[in-house]
Amino acid sequence: MRKGMLLVFSWLMLGSAVADPIAYSAVVQLEASEPDQQLFYGDDTNQYLLRWRAQGQARGQIVFIHGGCWLEAYDIEHSRPLTSALANAGYEVWSIEYRRIGDTSGGWPDMFNDINTALQTIAKHGLLPIGESWLLGHSAGGQLALYAATQYEVKGVIGLAAITDIAAYAKGGNGCQQAAKTLIAGLDQPARLSEINPTSLPMQGVLLHGQQDNIVPIKQSQLIDMPVLIEPDSGHFDWLAPGSAAFELLMRYLQEN
Repeated sequence: MRKGMLLVFSWLMLGSAVADPIAYSAVVQLEASEPDQQLFYGDDTNQYLLRWRAQGQARGQIVFIHGGCWLEAYDIEHSRPLTSALANAGYEVWSIEYRRIGDTSGGWPDMFNDINTALQTIAKHGLLPIGESWLLGHSAGGQLALYAATQYEVKGVIGLAAITDIAAYAKGGNGCQQAAKTLIAGLDQPARLSEINPTSLPMQGVLLHGQQDNIVPIKQSQLIDMPVLIEPDSGHFDWLAPGSAAFELLMRYLQEN
Protein backbone atom coordinates (compact mmCIF):
# COMPACT_ATOMS: atom_id res chain seq x y z
CA MET A 1 0.00 0.00 0.00
CA ARG A 2 1.20 3.54 -0.68
CA LYS A 3 1.68 6.25 1.88
CA GLY A 4 -1.59 7.65 3.18
CA MET A 5 -3.70 4.66 2.20
CA LEU A 6 -6.03 4.00 5.15
CA LEU A 7 -8.23 1.02 5.86
CA VAL A 8 -10.98 1.65 8.39
CA PHE A 9 -12.42 -1.14 10.51
CA SER A 10 -15.69 -0.49 12.31
CA TRP A 11 -17.18 -2.95 14.78
CA LEU A 12 -20.55 -1.38 14.00
CA MET A 13 -20.50 -3.48 10.85
CA LEU A 14 -20.27 -6.58 13.00
CA GLY A 15 -23.12 -5.57 15.23
CA SER A 16 -21.08 -4.61 18.30
CA ALA A 17 -21.96 -1.57 20.38
CA VAL A 18 -19.72 1.47 20.33
CA ALA A 19 -17.64 1.84 23.51
CA ASP A 20 -15.90 4.90 24.89
CA PRO A 21 -12.11 4.96 24.46
CA ILE A 22 -10.33 3.14 27.27
CA ALA A 23 -8.48 5.30 29.79
CA TYR A 24 -4.95 4.72 31.08
CA SER A 25 -6.37 4.38 34.60
CA ALA A 26 -8.50 1.47 33.38
CA VAL A 27 -5.60 -0.23 31.60
CA VAL A 28 -3.43 -0.34 34.73
CA GLN A 29 -6.28 -2.08 36.57
CA LEU A 30 -6.54 -4.92 34.05
CA GLU A 31 -5.47 -8.42 35.01
CA ALA A 32 -2.18 -9.73 33.69
CA SER A 33 -0.25 -12.94 34.19
CA GLU A 34 3.22 -12.82 35.69
CA PRO A 35 6.11 -13.18 33.22
CA ASP A 36 7.86 -16.53 33.01
CA GLN A 37 11.33 -15.01 33.05
CA GLN A 38 13.20 -11.78 33.73
CA LEU A 39 16.61 -11.26 32.15
CA PHE A 40 18.89 -8.25 32.68
CA TYR A 41 20.89 -7.05 29.69
CA GLY A 42 22.73 -4.28 31.57
CA ASP A 43 23.62 -3.06 35.06
CA ASP A 44 20.87 -0.45 35.40
CA THR A 45 17.63 -1.47 37.12
CA ASN A 46 15.73 -0.46 33.97
CA GLN A 47 17.75 -2.64 31.61
CA TYR A 48 15.85 -5.91 31.53
CA LEU A 49 13.62 -8.16 29.44
CA LEU A 50 10.43 -9.91 30.48
CA ARG A 51 9.38 -13.15 28.81
CA TRP A 52 5.95 -14.72 28.45
CA ARG A 53 5.92 -18.22 26.98
CA ALA A 54 3.33 -18.98 24.32
CA GLN A 55 0.25 -20.81 25.58
CA GLY A 56 -1.64 -23.37 23.52
CA GLN A 57 -1.11 -23.46 19.77
CA ALA A 58 2.10 -21.65 18.84
CA ARG A 59 1.42 -18.77 16.43
CA GLY A 60 4.66 -16.80 16.32
CA GLN A 61 7.13 -14.58 18.15
CA ILE A 62 6.90 -10.94 19.25
CA VAL A 63 9.34 -8.44 20.70
CA PHE A 64 7.39 -5.62 22.35
CA ILE A 65 8.46 -2.07 23.30
CA HIS A 66 6.16 -0.20 25.67
CA GLY A 67 5.35 3.49 25.42
CA GLY A 68 4.86 6.27 27.92
CA CYS A 69 6.16 9.43 26.24
CA TRP A 70 9.75 8.21 26.62
CA LEU A 71 9.42 9.24 30.29
CA GLU A 72 10.71 7.51 33.42
CA ALA A 73 7.26 7.92 35.01
CA TYR A 74 5.74 5.28 32.72
CA ASP A 75 7.37 1.88 32.95
CA ILE A 76 6.74 -1.58 31.56
CA GLU A 77 4.01 -2.40 34.08
CA HIS A 78 1.10 -0.82 32.19
CA SER A 79 1.81 -3.00 29.13
CA ARG A 80 1.60 -6.34 30.97
CA PRO A 81 -2.10 -6.94 30.17
CA LEU A 82 -1.26 -6.77 26.45
CA THR A 83 1.91 -8.88 26.53
CA SER A 84 0.39 -11.60 28.70
CA ALA A 85 -2.72 -11.67 26.48
CA LEU A 86 -0.53 -12.10 23.40
CA ALA A 87 1.13 -15.06 25.11
CA ASN A 88 -2.27 -16.53 25.95
CA ALA A 89 -3.11 -16.22 22.25
CA GLY A 90 -0.12 -18.36 21.29
CA TYR A 91 2.74 -15.88 20.86
CA GLU A 92 6.16 -16.10 22.47
CA VAL A 93 6.72 -12.58 23.83
CA TRP A 94 9.78 -10.70 25.02
CA SER A 95 9.06 -7.19 26.34
CA ILE A 96 11.84 -4.61 26.69
CA GLU A 97 12.31 -2.28 29.64
CA TYR A 98 14.77 0.52 29.00
CA ARG A 99 16.18 3.75 30.45
CA ARG A 100 13.93 6.75 29.84
CA ILE A 101 13.95 10.53 30.18
CA GLY A 102 14.13 11.36 33.87
CA ASP A 103 16.28 8.36 34.83
CA THR A 104 19.89 8.95 35.91
CA SER A 105 20.54 8.03 32.28
CA GLY A 106 18.00 8.29 29.49
CA GLY A 107 17.12 10.08 26.29
CA TRP A 108 19.80 10.14 23.64
CA PRO A 109 21.84 7.97 23.31
CA ASP A 110 21.04 5.72 26.29
CA MET A 111 17.45 4.84 25.40
CA PHE A 112 18.35 3.88 21.85
CA ASN A 113 21.44 1.97 22.97
CA ASP A 114 19.22 0.03 25.36
CA ILE A 115 16.84 -1.02 22.60
CA ASN A 116 19.80 -2.14 20.49
CA THR A 117 21.44 -4.02 23.35
CA ALA A 118 18.17 -5.72 24.30
CA LEU A 119 17.65 -6.94 20.74
CA GLN A 120 21.26 -8.07 20.51
CA THR A 121 20.79 -10.01 23.75
CA ILE A 122 17.70 -11.73 22.40
CA ALA A 123 19.54 -12.67 19.20
CA LYS A 124 22.87 -13.59 20.81
CA HIS A 125 21.36 -15.96 23.36
CA GLY A 126 18.94 -17.53 20.91
CA LEU A 127 15.96 -16.36 22.95
CA LEU A 128 13.93 -15.75 19.79
CA PRO A 129 14.69 -15.98 16.07
CA ILE A 130 14.73 -12.21 15.48
CA GLY A 131 14.33 -12.60 11.72
CA GLU A 132 11.08 -14.50 12.29
CA SER A 133 9.73 -12.18 14.99
CA TRP A 134 7.33 -9.25 14.90
CA LEU A 135 8.62 -6.00 16.37
CA LEU A 136 5.66 -4.37 18.12
CA GLY A 137 5.56 -1.00 19.87
CA HIS A 138 2.95 1.29 21.40
CA SER A 139 3.03 5.11 21.28
CA ALA A 140 6.60 6.26 22.02
CA GLY A 141 7.47 2.56 22.00
CA GLY A 142 6.09 2.52 18.47
CA GLN A 143 8.63 5.19 17.53
CA LEU A 144 11.38 3.06 19.10
CA ALA A 145 10.13 -0.02 17.23
CA LEU A 146 10.22 1.87 13.92
CA TYR A 147 13.77 2.98 14.70
CA ALA A 148 14.82 -0.56 15.65
CA ALA A 149 13.30 -1.94 12.45
CA THR A 150 15.91 0.00 10.50
CA GLN A 151 18.68 -1.65 12.53
CA TYR A 152 17.59 -5.30 12.50
CA GLU A 153 16.11 -7.74 10.06
CA VAL A 154 12.78 -8.81 11.54
CA LYS A 155 9.62 -10.40 10.16
CA GLY A 156 7.84 -7.05 10.28
CA VAL A 157 7.07 -4.05 12.45
CA ILE A 158 3.72 -2.97 13.91
CA GLY A 159 3.18 0.47 15.39
CA LEU A 160 0.24 0.84 17.79
CA ALA A 161 -0.74 4.52 18.00
CA ALA A 162 2.89 5.11 17.09
CA ILE A 163 4.68 8.44 17.10
CA THR A 164 6.21 8.42 13.62
CA ASP A 165 7.59 11.96 13.28
CA ILE A 166 9.11 13.31 16.50
CA ALA A 167 9.67 16.82 15.16
CA ALA A 168 6.08 17.20 13.98
CA TYR A 169 4.78 15.67 17.19
CA ALA A 170 6.84 18.08 19.33
CA LYS A 171 4.93 21.04 17.88
CA GLY A 172 1.87 20.11 19.95
CA GLY A 173 1.09 21.16 23.49
CA ASN A 174 0.13 18.03 25.44
CA GLY A 175 2.46 16.50 28.02
CA CYS A 176 3.71 13.78 25.71
CA GLN A 177 4.45 16.29 22.97
CA GLN A 178 6.43 18.36 25.47
CA ALA A 179 8.48 15.23 26.25
CA ALA A 180 9.25 14.97 22.54
CA LYS A 181 10.77 18.44 22.73
CA THR A 182 12.98 17.25 25.57
CA LEU A 183 14.07 14.24 23.53
CA ILE A 184 14.94 16.40 20.52
CA ALA A 185 16.82 18.89 22.70
CA GLY A 186 19.02 16.07 23.98
CA LEU A 187 20.27 14.99 20.56
CA ASP A 188 23.92 15.88 20.15
CA GLN A 189 23.58 16.54 16.42
CA PRO A 190 20.60 17.65 14.30
CA ALA A 191 21.37 14.77 11.93
CA ARG A 192 20.54 12.33 14.73
CA LEU A 193 16.87 13.18 14.36
CA SER A 194 16.72 11.66 10.88
CA GLU A 195 18.44 8.52 12.19
CA ILE A 196 15.82 7.87 14.85
CA ASN A 197 12.90 9.22 12.80
CA PRO A 198 12.68 6.97 9.71
CA THR A 199 10.35 8.00 6.90
CA SER A 200 10.18 4.56 5.26
CA LEU A 201 10.96 0.98 6.17
CA PRO A 202 12.36 -1.76 3.91
CA MET A 203 10.10 -4.48 5.28
CA GLN A 204 6.58 -5.60 5.98
CA GLY A 205 4.76 -3.51 8.51
CA VAL A 206 1.65 -1.61 9.45
CA LEU A 207 0.46 1.23 11.64
CA LEU A 208 -2.68 0.68 13.71
CA HIS A 209 -4.35 3.83 15.01
CA GLY A 210 -7.53 4.74 16.85
CA GLN A 211 -9.70 7.48 15.39
CA GLN A 212 -10.40 8.78 18.92
CA ASP A 213 -6.75 9.07 19.96
CA ASN A 214 -6.20 12.43 21.71
CA ILE A 215 -2.58 11.77 22.73
CA VAL A 216 -1.00 10.84 19.40
CA PRO A 217 -3.01 12.54 16.64
CA ILE A 218 -4.10 10.25 13.85
CA LYS A 219 -2.14 12.48 11.45
CA GLN A 220 1.01 10.82 12.78
CA SER A 221 -0.01 7.64 10.97
CA GLN A 222 0.13 9.53 7.66
CA LEU A 223 3.67 10.87 8.00
CA ILE A 224 5.56 7.68 7.18
CA ASP A 225 5.46 5.44 4.12
CA MET A 226 3.53 2.53 5.66
CA PRO A 227 0.02 1.11 5.35
CA VAL A 228 -2.42 2.18 8.05
CA LEU A 229 -5.39 0.45 9.65
CA ILE A 230 -7.81 2.69 11.56
CA GLU A 231 -10.12 1.55 14.35
CA PRO A 232 -12.76 4.30 14.41
CA ASP A 233 -14.06 3.94 17.97
CA SER A 234 -10.74 3.43 19.76
CA GLY A 235 -8.49 5.80 21.66
CA HIS A 236 -4.84 5.74 22.60
CA PHE A 237 -4.89 3.01 25.22
CA ASP A 238 -7.39 0.60 23.65
CA TRP A 239 -4.46 -1.23 22.02
CA LEU A 240 -3.29 -2.33 25.47
CA ALA A 241 -6.67 -3.73 26.54
CA PRO A 242 -7.34 -7.39 25.68
CA GLY A 243 -10.83 -7.89 24.29
CA SER A 244 -11.15 -4.36 22.92
CA ALA A 245 -11.94 -3.72 19.26
CA ALA A 246 -8.40 -2.40 18.86
CA PHE A 247 -6.88 -5.55 20.34
CA GLU A 248 -9.03 -7.73 18.07
CA LEU A 249 -7.81 -5.76 15.03
CA LEU A 250 -4.22 -6.35 16.11
CA MET A 251 -4.88 -10.05 16.58
CA ARG A 252 -6.49 -10.36 13.18
CA TYR A 253 -3.54 -8.66 11.51
CA LEU A 254 -1.06 -10.94 13.25
CA GLN A 255 -3.00 -14.07 12.36
CA GLU A 256 -3.41 -13.07 8.71
CA ASN A 257 0.23 -12.10 8.20
